[in-house]
Amino acid sequence: DSGIPGIKFVSYKDESQLEKVMQLVANDLSEPYSIFTYRYFLLRFPELCILAIPEEGDGEPVGCVVCKIDSEGGDGVTDVPQPSVQAQMMAVEESDGTKEQQLQNSNN
Repeated sequence: DSGIPGIKFVSYKDESQLEKVMQLVANDLSEPYSIFTYRYFLLRFPELCILAIPEEGDGEPVGCVVCKIDSEGGDGVTDVPQPSVQAQMMAVEESDGTKEQQLQNSNN
C-alpha cells in the first residue's frame, strides 16, 4: 500500500467541499483566486481534484491537488493531440506538522 497511514484520498464530490478547497489553497497565495477559477477546475475536472482527508476527525480535507487535462499538439507520427494532465493548485494545511510532513513524504 503506497498510501499514508491515517489519510484517505478522495475525488472532489460537490460544492459542499468548495469552501475548504478555497481555504486550503488561499493560505499559500499572495493574491486569492476568484470563486469562478475554482469552479472552472472543480466542475470541469472533479475527478482530477484529489482531497486528503484524515480517517479520524471531522472529515474535513487537510490537503488537496487540483489538476486539469488538455490536449497538446500531435505526436509527430499521427498528429493526434495527446492528453496532458497539469497540476494547477496544491495545498497542505499547516498543523502540528504531522499531517503536513506525511503528505510531503508521500511526494518523495
